[in-house]
Amino acid sequence: MTKLTLGSYPHLLGFEQLERLLERTAKSGNEGYPPFNIEQTAEGAYRITLAVAGFREQDLSITVEDRQLVIRGRQQDDTADRVFLHRG
Repeated sequence: MTKLTLGSYPHLLGFEQLERLLERTAKSGNEGYPPFNIEQTAEGAYRITLAVAGFREQDLSITVEDRQLVIRGRQQDDTADRVFLHRG
């Protein structure tokens, strides 16, 4: 399959920088993180499941802002006696 570019169309010459910006934005989108499931449990009822490793339920804040579900996580700093070589 051949990839079509904006340069392929004579009316869109000079928009290569815009094309690169669009491609970069599409690649950098974090649509898949954190992993999540959306299940329909009944008519008009849904369950959203998130995989947020390292967070407890009380570390998460779930709100609705401008008709958009927003989930924020803030971990308690209980690592005073632990030495991490790497935290991912």
